[in-house]
Amino acid sequence: MPLANRSRRSLLLLSLTVMTGAMTVVTALSAEWIEAIFGFEPDGGTGEWEWVIVAALALVTATLALATRASWRAPVKVAVGSELL
Repeated sequence: MPLANRSRRSLLLLSLTVMTGAMTVVTALSAEWIEAIFGFEPDGGTGEWEWVIVAALALVTATLALATRASWRAPVKVAVGSELL
C-alpha cells in the first residue's frame, strides 16, 4: 500500500522510528557530539553516559518500531461517498 494511503499516526511513528534509529547509530559511532552540543561531560570523559544514552535510544527505537509495525498492519478506513469502508 502506498505511503499516501497510510494514517498520519503510522507515518508519524515511522518518522520517529527512523530518527531515533539514526540517533542511536550516530551516538554509537561518535558520542562526542553530545558533549560538543551541551558543553559538559557528565561522566568526566569516560564515555559511560554515552553508552547509557545509546542503550536508551535503542530501546526507544525498538519500541517505536513495534508500534509502527502494529499501526502499519491496522486496516485503513477509506471514505467512499459518505460511508466508511
